[in-house]
Amino acid sequence: MPRVASSYHQVEQARLPRYRRYLKVYQTQNVLGEDEVNREESRSESKFTPSFTVQWQASDDMNLFATYAKGHKTGGFSDRIEDPEGDIEFDAEEVSSIELGAKTTWLDGALSLNANYFSMDIEGLQLSTQLEGTVAAFTVDNAADSTSEGIEIEMKFYAHENWNLGGNYSYTDASYDEFIGGADCAERLRNSDGVCDLSGEPLIFAPKNKWSLFAEYYHDDLFGDWDFNARTDIAFTDEHYTDISYFDGAKQGDYTTYNASMRVVSPNEDITISLIGKNLTDEKIMAWGLPSGPNILAAMAPPRELTLKVSYRY
Repeated sequence: MPRVASSYHQVEQARLPRYRRYLKVYQTQNVLGEDEVNREESRSESKFTPSFTVQWQASDDMNLFATYAKGHKTGGFSDRIEDPEGDIEFDAEEVSSIELGAKTTWLDGALSLNANYFSMDIEGLQLSTQLEGTVAAFTVDNAADSTSEGIEIEMKFYAHENWNLGGNYSYTDASYDEFIGGADCAERLRNSDGVCDLSGEPLIFAPKNKWSLFAEYYHDDLFGDWDFNARTDIAFTDEHYTDISYFDGAKQGDYTTYNASMRVVSPNEDITISLIGKNLTDEKIMAWGLPSGPNILAAMAPPRELTLKVSYRY
C-alpha cells in the first residue's frame, strides 16, 4: 500500500518591522544634492504553505515518490527610489511546485541511481533591476509570472573495494511567461513602443545544462597506519545571463572546471594533512555582471586555488 504523508506550515501575521530609510537625493534628479529623503513603511503578510508527499516502496530496491508544495518569499520595500514619493513596496513571491522521482539501487546495492522531474510556477518573481541612466541605481519589483521545469539525475557506483565513481546531470528550462516593462534591457528586447519585453527569456543564473563526474580512491593503512584518500572531479555549466538587462557583456559563456584533492589521516585520527586544488585550469568565470552607464561592472569567481591544510585535534 502507498504511504501518504501530509504536512503544512502556516504563518500568521508575519509582520515586518517598521523602519526608517535615509536616502541621498543622488538617487533622484538632483545628482549632487545632500538632502535626505525620509520614508517610514510597514506591511504584514499571512500565508498558508502546505506540502503533500506520497511514497511507494515498489520493491526493496526502488522507492517512488510524488510531492506537491507551495512556498513564498516575503514581500518588502526597495531602498532605492526614483523620487521621494515613489512606490518602493513589492509583493510576496509565491511558488507552486510538483516533483516526481525515483530512488533505486542496482547490482546488489553497488550502484545507486536517483532521478526526478520538477515543475515550478512562480508568481510575482522578485527581481532587482537597474534603472536607466548613467548613475548606478536599482529597484526591487515583482516581475511577471515565470515557469521552471526540468530533470535531475544522480548516480554513485562502488566500483571496487577502494573506488567510488559518480556523477549528476540536470536540465532546467526556466523562463518568463510574460514580462513587459523591465527598467533597462538590450535594444533587441525592446518592443515597437521602446519598452523592454522579456517574455520568453531565460531566467538569470539558470543554465540549461549542468553536469559533473567524480572519481574517489581511498585506502586504509596505505602509508604505515595512515589512511589515504584522493578525489578528482570535473564540472560543466552551460551559458547563462547574470543580469536582468540581458546585455551581452552580462552573459557568462559555458565553462568546465577541474578540482582535485588528497588527504592523509594519522592512525589516531588526530592529524589530517590535505592538499586541495580548485579550478585547476584557472577558468575565468563571471560570478555576476551588470551594466553601469557605458560599462559593465563584474565580479569574478575565485581563480585557481591551491591549499595545504594541516589540522591537529587534541
